[in-house]
Amino acid sequence: MEVAAGHVESSQFRSSLPKRLILVRHGESEGNIDHRIYESVADGLLHLTEKGWQQGTCAGRALKDIIGDENVEFKVSPYVRTRETFNALVAPWGTPDDVRWAEDPRLREQDFGNFQNVADVEKAKEERGEFGPFYYRMPNGESPADVYDRLSSFFESMYRHWERLGPNVTDNLNYVIVCHGVTIAVFLMRLFKYSVDDFHRYANFTNAEFCVMDRQPSGRYSKSRMYCVKQVETAPDSGDWQPQRGPRSVRRDAGRFDRSIRTAPPSQMQPSMSRETSVDDTFSTVEFVTAERSGFRCNDDNLVETILPGTQSDYLNIMPGWYLVEVNQTEVPPGGAAAAVKRGKTSGPVMAVKFRIPSKIAFSTSRTEQGYCKI
Repeated sequence: MEVAAGHVESSQFRSSLPKRLILVRHGESEGNIDHRIYESVADGLLHLTEKGWQQGTCAGRALKDIIGDENVEFKVSPYVRTRETFNALVAPWGTPDDVRWAEDPRLREQDFGNFQNVADVEKAKEERGEFGPFYYRMPNGESPADVYDRLSSFFESMYRHWERLGPNVTDNLNYVIVCHGVTIAVFLMRLFKYSVDDFHRYANFTNAEFCVMDRQPSGRYSKSRMYCVKQVETAPDSGDWQPQRGPRSVRRDAGRFDRSIRTAPPSQMQPSMSRETSVDDTFSTVEFVTAERSGFRCNDDNLVETILPGTQSDYLNIMPGWYLVEVNQTEVPPGGAAAAVKRGKTSGPVMAVKFRIPSKIAFSTSRTEQGYCKI
């Protein structure tokens, strides 16, 4: 009854899948432009801005072009901004009374607490960046893992609903869910059985962005054939919005939160071959400004695995596949990279980091650009 590797396992449910499954994020809200509003207004009561209505209207036209006159059904988060986005989306069909729709509170956004102190939330978000987003629970709120649990309940209801409708209805049905950024990310994780690392790989949907999953000839949805549609303003403050189609966006720092998972107990671990030094290896000592983010991440062998775009490591041309050897002329033991860098940042305005550059690096550093096209 679940979607494994991008496919629904049960033939019973495959025969009842809607023609299309579409997930829409709400348009720009008051909270997107002024975080201080959370101190006095409940998250669920925030309205769309004028730009948010324009984005929702643009997304509605794009949806209508995709769906045409086929049957459509909407499920909507009960938050005000999603209800207002829904109102903008359905304009090409008339009014909400002209389509089949219902609220479902399980589609609400990740709970960040009640009335939110901006400074406390910003501090929590910084801590989340160190802890890792998926399991980090906001004070008095939820983690994405909590959202996963409640969406699993929604999935059960959704599949039963599709089964009751039967293939005579679902064969030509477009099932549209209007909700939130984290909710969509977790929904896709649950649908396609993404790993936690996969969850961390993808960027949050932009306002009024939506993704489309077409039922394949096999009767399944496929993550490789899913596409996204962003609403893009043709010029700043022009009010002219056009939909642009492309793949799901990947975070610029993809890989930052990837887990280091051992394949054997510590007693059986052998040093990797690339960790052994060679006469052909070279060394490079680089000075980092301690007040700025260094921007590299090492595994337990002190191998640089990730370079964060826009950080010092990026513009200093530090490369994945290098090994961290010393910080401020102090040798770094295996697994001690993070602690050594943290100590180095307290030593003064500049931190000297020595890397070993293996003569042969079996590590891909290519980056691909994701293109969007107008539709």
